[in-house]
Amino acid sequence: MAVVLTSRAVEKDSDVAGVERATASDDCDCDSGVQTPSTESENRPDLGGLTTPLTSSVPSEQEGSAESLPAQDPMPIAAAPPGTTDAVSASTAEAVAAGDEPAAGKSEGDVMATEVPVPQAELDSIPSWQVAQGPRREGFSKVKMLPVAFAKVGANFFGGSIAVAGYAAGTVQTKLLGGKVVDSRVFQTGFKSFLWSNGIMPRMDYRPLSDEDTSKLKAWYPERSSSLTSFDPSNTSLTPVIVSNHISYLDGLMLGSLLKAPKVVAKAGARQVPVLGRLMEEMDTIFVDRNHEDSRRATLNQIQSHCEAWNLNDRPLLIFPEGTTTNGEGLLPFKRGAFVGGVPVRPVLILPTGQWDPATTSYKQTSHGPEATSDMEWVTQFFIHVAHTFAIAVLPPYFPSEAEKNDADLYAKNVHDYMAQELAALKEAQYTASWKAAAGREHGGLGFRLGDVTRVSIRRATRAARSFVGLEGAAEGGDSDSSPRATATR
Repeated sequence: MAVVLTSRAVEKDSDVAGVERATASDDCDCDSGVQTPSTESENRPDLGGLTTPLTSSVPSEQEGSAESLPAQDPMPIAAAPPGTTDAVSASTAEAVAAGDEPAAGKSEGDVMATEVPVPQAELDSIPSWQVAQGPRREGFSKVKMLPVAFAKVGANFFGGSIAVAGYAAGTVQTKLLGGKVVDSRVFQTGFKSFLWSNGIMPRMDYRPLSDEDTSKLKAWYPERSSSLTSFDPSNTSLTPVIVSNHISYLDGLMLGSLLKAPKVVAKAGARQVPVLGRLMEEMDTIFVDRNHEDSRRATLNQIQSHCEAWNLNDRPLLIFPEGTTTNGEGLLPFKRGAFVGGVPVRPVLILPTGQWDPATTSYKQTSHGPEATSDMEWVTQFFIHVAHTFAIAVLPPYFPSEAEKNDADLYAKNVHDYMAQELAALKEAQYTASWKAAAGREHGGLGFRLGDVTRVSIRRATRAARSFVGLEGAAEGGDSDSSPRATATR
């Protein structure tokens, strides 16, 4: 609950998500590291209660349109509905590109509040990346998880108390020893406790740096690299910019903690939010005054200045170059804002592995077709699931070529293609090593599910029995090739 309350406080007092949209198009084309549930939902198309399958259409050519998701994903959780396209309606695309506010008088309760049939024209313009394909609880299974929800709320308050205590202790520490609260170990520990109390359990994988990577870092930043004897891949301050795929409201919280409070882009009004505003100032947040007519250009200039002034071990800037959240089945084309500096970037990949798909989308896939979803549904699913596990891969730095330095669009495309390939490999590796694969399940998340141990045991016993029968048959039939290798391949 503290997660939701914090996000809504930011929305009410600063409209941070509005900055995401303001900087996600035109000159800046980037998404900040701060998300707020209500505002993001209002920025998504309000198409009412969708209860019929999606149908095909001709994709829109507006800036907000998305090309088809990469086909390299080797293990989609569920197939996309037949005829689904990735087009966005022209009106929605124009509103996003212009950074417009939601319609006046629209409240959170209005979002997906009724199940009014959606006009066919609207159905034809729904992008498939806006349909969450992963698992979630429906019907009676949601009701029986209410005790879990109540227990989680209690744990949430406990974790929030630890986080507040960590902030207080960090404040005292910085006054005595100097430095910033967000960099103090006691504060970071308290915030991680807050995440764990909410069941948010990411597992980090820092990919090793090659000798070539180390040499390039030294060439890019010779002043500070000379004093470093080694480049630890867990050091998240090796590049000026960190770029990540964007799936849910939890991304900013997780990466903010795991990457040790990187810079983000936020609206100037966020400074007025108690505690959070102070922390964002200490994170050297790039604040943007959206009332200024040239806010997008100002944001772009600040990103450029950050890249020019940055040096090894300085605080990096976290950007979600897709510009919005998706269902995580692939990557949307990257916007150019994160790449205008022509400097190295550190790619990060997020992959949910739990029994609930936290993708923040406008629609969800159900047993009887796609249906509209809402922020209230997202919050409900969050609390009725005990754990939210993620595999997070921090890749080695990507160093731009001369052509990429001079062409931000080319740079964005090449990093996108590289990350898409690595995301496909990450999904395959996670699936192969998962309980879902071992148990032979067709449904649910990759992590452990009640009954998986029994399923694994039955599968092993079945394989052993089939192997024994095969050996017996080969012996009785006088099979000329009865070697173990031949038998194992039958």
